Amino acid sequence: MCRLSDALPPAATSPIDRRRSNPGSTSLVVAPLAFIVVVAFALCAAFGYLLARESDMRHQTQQRAALVTVLNEFRAVFADMTARRAVSPVWESGDAMEFARALEPMGRRLPPTRTGS
Repeated sequence: MCRLSDALPPAATSPIDRRRSNPGSTSLVVAPLAFIVVVAFALCAAFGYLLARESDMRHQTQQRAALVTVLNEFRAVFADMTARRAVSPVWESGDAMEFARALEPMGRRLPPTRTGS
């Protein structure tokens, strides 16, 4: 006795049945998609790194410019103070130690430290 399914040619089966019968076809689609996702993630991470580095460089340049401006202002102020002290009567007396002490900043002075014993 002959079966009906043996009498039908293999092309007569539906494409859905063929996909279900071949589980390897799913892995043929998933593997390239997973690779594309990993490559896209790596590209996004590299682009983010470049943007962060550029932002840090710009921020560092701004900080340096601000620091230079502040230092120039302090130099102007302290140069003016030093010039005023240089014309003090200490200069005219000719005492070098007194003159050096007059030019020191007027801040809190630490006591001298002892070395040795």
